[in-house]
Amino acid sequence: MSATPVVSATLDVRRLPALRRQLGLTQPELCERIGARVDDLSRLERAVSPGGLLDRVVDGLTEAAEAAAAQ
Repeated sequence: MSATPVVSATLDVRRLPALRRQLGLTQPELCERIGARVDDLSRLERAVSPGGLLDRVVDGLTEAAEAAAAQ
């Protein structure tokens, strides 16, 4: 029997840091598993953390969409 995947195609990327910690993985351990650099993972996690770049992009796009709809 195969294991149920923890991650699906609809994963909220803002949960990546919490999911990594929940699975007991450090950034270096995860990077070792996936062949990535720690600074790249760190940058990704900072960008998707609450208040990070992803949230600011979503807020900016939402504001632009609301302004366009109001015209």
